[in-house]
Amino acid sequence: MEKEKTKNYSLEKKESKRLKGISKFIYVVTKICEVCVTVGLVCLILAMLVVPVLSSNVKVNFKEDSGITSGTITVLDQEITYERSENLVTINDGDNKNGLEIVSNPKDVDTFNKALAYLEQGNYTTAIMFVEFELLIIAIILVIEILILKKVYHFFKNIRNEETPFSKENIELLEKFGKLLIYAFVISLVSKIINSIILNNSMNINLTDIMEILFVYCLLYIFKYGYKLQKETKGKIYSE
Repeated sequence: MEKEKTKNYSLEKKESKRLKGISKFIYVVTKICEVCVTVGLVCLILAMLVVPVLSSNVKVNFKEDSGITSGTITVLDQEITYERSENLVTINDGDNKNGLEIVSNPKDVDTFNKALAYLEQGNYTTAIMFVEFELLIIAIILVIEILILKKVYHFFKNIRNEETPFSKENIELLEKFGKLLIYAFVISLVSKIINSIILNNSMNINLTDIMEILFVYCLLYIFKYGYKLQKETKGKIYSE
């Protein structure tokens, strides 16, 4: 009996070109996102450095009426007025009558209420520590996001430039990607636990984050399997 010839499965030229084009688009967009997040991180770090310096120049006047607290925060001769209640915080600068209403996210309302309550009580140091903790958590998450974007960039660049997406380097990138998602999830969870204790409110776990981690690890196992098959058949994906 004749031995069955090993088939070499590959994409057609049109499909190969389309896949490479999509990959190029994704890694270019990813690089732009990485730059934007990096700029945001720099601004956040500057804010963390400025907040303690400004604390010595903060004055707060407030009054409470029917469960609504209204007041004025003066920082370096700049006035910011606010009104806050259990479910709504409105902040206006001197010239803005529309203000900034924080109503969509209850956690944001609780956070602003807690920080403003510390200021009203004259606990400026506690207020600064509370704000700095919130900014620090955001900064750590942004650092992890930058690292994730770097992995995604190299992953799709490899797909664009290599003969096959099932490479050892892409498998390593997916492994690192999954670990970074786990780190981000754990840090976010710890911050939520601490905030729930400080703010005395309930804690919600984002199931989308868990699904993202599971998806990446499923993709990792698919790529490992594809890499194994590719080595056994000595095949490639793209047509010449």
